[in-house]
Order: sequence, then C-alpha cells, then structure tokens
Amino acid sequence: MLIEYIENRLLKPRSIEKRQYQVTLADKCFKENLLVVLPTGLGKTTVALLTISKFISINSDKQHLFLAPTKPLTNQHYKFLKNSLNIDEENITSITGEDSLKTRKSNWTKKIICATPQIACSDISKGLFKLSNLALVIFDEVHRAVGNYAYVKLNSYITSFPNQIRIIGLTASLPHQEVKIKEIMKNLSIAKIDIKTNQSPDVIPFIQNTDIEWVKLVLPDYINKIRDYIKQALNVRIQVLKKHRLINTSFVSHSTLLKLRTDARLSGNKVLWKELLNSIRLNHALNLIETQSVYSFVHYFEDLFESWKGNDLKSDDTVLRAYNYSISCFNNQTEHPKINKLKDILFNLNDNDKVIVFTSYRASVEVICEHLKNTQIKFERLIGKAGKTGQNQKKQASVLEGLQNGEFNVLIATQIGEEGLDVAECNHVIFYDNVPSAIRYVQRSGRTGRNSPGKILVLMSEGTRDEAYYWSAIRKMKTTANTIKNIDKTTSTKEKNKEKFKGPLDKYVKSTTTPVIYVDSRENISLVNQFKEYDITVEIKTLSVGDIIISEDVVIERKKMEDFAKSLIDGRLFKQLISMKNNYVKPVLIIEGNALLGSISKESYYGVLASIIGDFEISIITTKDERETSEFIYYIARREQLDQKKDVKIRFGKKPSNINEIQKYVVAGIPGINTAMADKLLKKFRNLQNLFNADITTLTSIDGVGNKTSSKIKEISTHDYDE
Repeated sequence: MLIEYIENRLLKPRSIEKRQYQVTLADKCFKENLLVVLPTGLGKTTVALLTISKFISINSDKQHLFLAPTKPLTNQHYKFLKNSLNIDEENITSITGEDSLKTRKSNWTKKIICATPQIACSDISKGLFKLSNLALVIFDEVHRAVGNYAYVKLNSYITSFPNQIRIIGLTASLPHQEVKIKEIMKNLSIAKIDIKTNQSPDVIPFIQNTDIEWVKLVLPDYINKIRDYIKQALNVRIQVLKKHRLINTSFVSHSTLLKLRTDARLSGNKVLWKELLNSIRLNHALNLIETQSVYSFVHYFEDLFESWKGNDLKSDDTVLRAYNYSISCFNNQTEHPKINKLKDILFNLNDNDKVIVFTSYRASVEVICEHLKNTQIKFERLIGKAGKTGQNQKKQASVLEGLQNGEFNVLIATQIGEEGLDVAECNHVIFYDNVPSAIRYVQRSGRTGRNSPGKILVLMSEGTRDEAYYWSAIRKMKTTANTIKNIDKTTSTKEKNKEKFKGPLDKYVKSTTTPVIYVDSRENISLVNQFKEYDITVEIKTLSVGDIIISEDVVIERKKMEDFAKSLIDGRLFKQLISMKNNYVKPVLIIEGNALLGSISKESYYGVLASIIGDFEISIITTKDERETSEFIYYIARREQLDQKKDVKIRFGKKPSNINEIQKYVVAGIPGINTAMADKLLKKFRNLQNLFNADITTLTSIDGVGNKTSSKIKEISTHDYDE
C-alpha cells in the first residue's frame, strides 16, 4: 500500500504519514479546548505535533508547552518534535528537574518546550517562566489531572492569566466513573471530548490484531501456607475494625482500607488507628505473596521490621511464622511459580522477538532479573529514578535506545514503562501481575500491536486478586466508552441550550459539590494560598471564634508550634479553647510543626495536650507544615459538607437542645447581638413575641442596645420574606 505523507512547510518532508483522523483532531484542537481520547499506538503525539504546527503558522513568536508526567516521556516528545518539525532545532527544548537552574532559565525562552508539570509549576512560581507569551498547552496522559497532581495546579496558573491560552488534553484511556472524567475536564478547563475507539471507521484501517492469552497458575502448597498465615493475622485485625464499626464486612479491598484512614484518625481511637494500619500492611503482604514473589514478600517484611512501623507485627507469632517460613523458602531458592513460567515463555520466543514484561513492584523486577542473569536471554530493566537503585533520565533513555537498537530484546519494566513511551515495536507484552485500573490495562496493552500484529500474555494466579484485578479492569474498560459518550452527549445538549452571554455574577455562583470554608482575616495568607490546590471555596471573614470554620459543628484553631508555646504562656490558649468549646460541638486544635521549642518543657507540652483532650474534650491534630494542614482541612470539609450534608455557618453557639436555648439561638443570630446580649433581652421581654413587638424607644432603653441594633431588630421582625 502506497503511504501518503502530509505536505506542510513546517514539517520535514516525508516525516508524517497522513491519517485523516489525526488531521481532523488537530483542526478541532486548533479551534477549541479539547480532550482527545485516542487508543495507544494511533498517534496522540502526532495530533500534538500537527496542532503545534498550526499555531506556529499563525504566530511564530508565541510559545508552546507540551507537558508529560515522566522524564523519559518528556524526552521522547522532545526528540519527536525535533525530528519532525521543519524549524530551527534551537527553538525546541526539553526541561526536567535534572536540568540546572541556569539551563532551565535559558530554555524557558524557547518557542517549543517539552517539560514535566512539576518543574513547570516550580519554575513559574519562581518567575523563571512567564505565561504572557504562551499560546498553547498540551497535557499528555491527561487522566492524571486529578487531586493534587501538578497538572491541576499548573492549569490554575494558566486560567488565572488574562490571555487566552489553548488547552489540549491527550490520553489513551480515561477512568470509568463519570464523576472522575468530569473532574479531569473541570481541572483543565476543558468542556468537550473527542473520542476514537478501535471501532471508529476512520481508525479501523490502522488497527493491528492483538491476541490475548491467559496463562493460569495454581499456587503451590508452600505459597498457600504463607498466604494462610497472613490471612489469619489479617482477620484478627479485621475483627477489630468490625468491633469498632469502621467496617461491617469481613472482606475489605485494599483501596477501601486506604480510604478508611481519615475516619480512623478522626475517631481518636489509637487501637483502631493502629489496627487499620496493620490491616493495610498485611493486605499488601498478602498481595505480594499471591501475585509477586517470595523475595518481594521477604524484602517487604525486612524493611518493615527495621522500622518502628513493624513493631506490632514483629511481635505477632502468626506473622513471624509466615516470615520465617518465607525465608526458608527463599534460602532454598523456592520461588513463586510465575518466575519459572516467565522463564519458560521467554526461552521459547524467537531471537528477533521483542518483549516487554510489566510488573507493579520494583522488587519483582529485581527477582526476575536475578533469575534471568545466568541465562542466554538478553534483558534489561526500566525503573523510576527514586531510591538508591533508581535510574536517572540518562540511564532510562539509554535503556530505551538499547531495546530499539537490538542490544537486548527483553525489557522488564515497572509502571514507568506503561504510560505513553514509544517503546521499540514489541510483538509480545507480558503481564507479570494484573492491575484493577482500566487505564493501566490499556496503557500496558498498547505497548504492542502498533505497526504489526502483537500478543499479550497474562500471568494469573488462580483464586487470587490477580484474577479479580483482571476482570475488574476489563469491566471498567467496557463502561468507560459509554460513560464518555454520555458525557459528550450531555455536553453537546448544554452547548445548544445555554445562553450566548452569561450574567456578570455567573462566575461567582458556588457549585453545590464544592466545600466552602471561612478563614479568619488575620490568618497567614500563605495558608490561604495552599487551598488553591484543592477544589474548595475560601471566604475571608473576621471570626470571633477560631481560625477556620468548617461547618455548623466544626471550628478549628490553628497554632504553629511557636505560637502554641506563646499562647500557653500568656494565657490566650485556654481562653480560645473555652470559646470554641462553648460555641461549637466539635472544636479542633491543629498544632503545626514537628519540634518542641525550648520555651516550654516536654513535660509541660504533653501535660497541656492531655488537659486539652481530657478536660476540654477537644480533638488535637498535629501537622508538619501548612500543606499538610490545608490537606487535612480540605478532607474534613468534604466529609462535613458533602458526605454529612452540613451547612457552613458563622453562627456561634452549639445546636440548641431545649426551648430556652432555641430562643437564645434565634436572637443571637441578629447582627450586633451576641449570646450575652440575647440572654439579657430575653430576660427583659420574656419571649420572642414581646421582644419583636417592642418599639425602638423601649429597645434602646436596654443597656448596651443602641439605635442601630434596635433598628435592626425591628427591620428583621417586620420585613416580608422575599424568596
């Protein structure tokens, strides 16, 4: 078949094959902010290239930013643009955290910049990169744009800038939940999606067949023995969680256990908190022995026992039996059956086959490589930078080039090899383990079947989470496409029905799904700025009780360690605590900072904490810095307002429990009247009817009630309610 190439003065001759769906997508990206979903191997980067070339053709002086979550992927984008664009290569650059400050400062002046979002955020905040000349930002692997990921923070910088900057998101896969897809779109200020699937008519001619084969393995007795010990130890902890009503079932997934950490911590129950953490650790250990290797299991417990975190488990006889037995297996070179099965598969491949083996854990990479090193198999590993054994950007690039050049034909990779990397055409992909994420399943699968047919082999330990994760990923994949279509249909309908012009106050209308907190005007502005990283609305008010109001029940007093010490010495602390206790059901004290100051002794410090908890019944949270403080406040605000459906009120006084307190609560709600004045007025007039019927002369005769307050009482009591 004759290949047709795109003819464009900004593209090097015969560099880009013409595929109409890519051209069409680039045209749409040029006209509006767009989220492009395109199956792996079908050229998302080419769509980015064509979009950049369109913007350059309009204004060659503007800058264009191409973001990718990892350094290897950033470097790959840089090389692709440099090899494809017909412009001076000096105008194209790559920026990551491994570049010096001087180099980055120079490179931020280039026309086309490939960068990681973390370094982009950092350098924008330092003033190294100005947004004033930016025309286009492309977010690759856009499914990451959730929570506190750097993409979200970076977009807040972009959207706060007055110039119109085009925003494009690229991904091969999205979450299956509609709410998460909408979160991504909101976080990047994107209103429309364009999705292509393997069944899209304009894509089908470029799809290669990929066969999937399950390789099922039965766990041997020695693995089951270790597994049973861990299950016994885990069940003991699960029963504690059930007893304290943190859960109501004996089976809890790992993700559920992780989500329960906030509730356990807020409960103040140390036993519950300890056993939840131990449940998480044991559940992780169970996953390692079921799906990874004996070495991974042993390595995990060795690290755990060397730290204080493993103290409780180290004294558990059942856990020790599992650990000691696993060591004996490891010393006898008895491993998980996946290891030998993987070796058999690799031995039976042809010399010209290229293979990538995916595993979720670096320890599994190590044990696989250890078992392959004395064989004829030519292999290399690809892992992240973190840790002593990590690979820097230069080493990662060298590994990928080695696979491309045929120096070896088997690559053992962690998650860093899943996302976006244009790994040399591999005709085999092996899942050493399974992942419950549809996104990661699609990313892994996309490493084969690009230019020629490929094959996927899935190693699966029967009756374990290997099997559950596989089916979970498949189910989520099937729902994702329908979810996106529903969102696209809803978005299109809204576009048709919405008014052309919005009212001047529309942007100030708060979403009902966004928590609102009130922060005292005397609070440090740096804390307020921290909240910009979260989906939360902050209103600055002058508060007479506490520093932050979360809901009608929860108020927070925040003390940095130095201020905590000073307020204890000058007597402010207990006055503030009493005020919170008298006015809110759930007062919280946050102490920020890790070190005790010399101004108070250790005995005094812990004595005060004991008094606050025991005598005042006030919860204490310790955080290391403002970031951790803001994160805690965000999550408790979400729980109070979105989960518990509680209002935010700058209204002092606990919820009234009897008729007298209700009367006082109503009167204290009038501007200018505090609880003490409400008490005085009710004693004078005996009931609300007499108070509201009183004339201004009578009201002003009360000591402390002036014309302004009396007029406000009359206005509120006589004004017709206007809906």
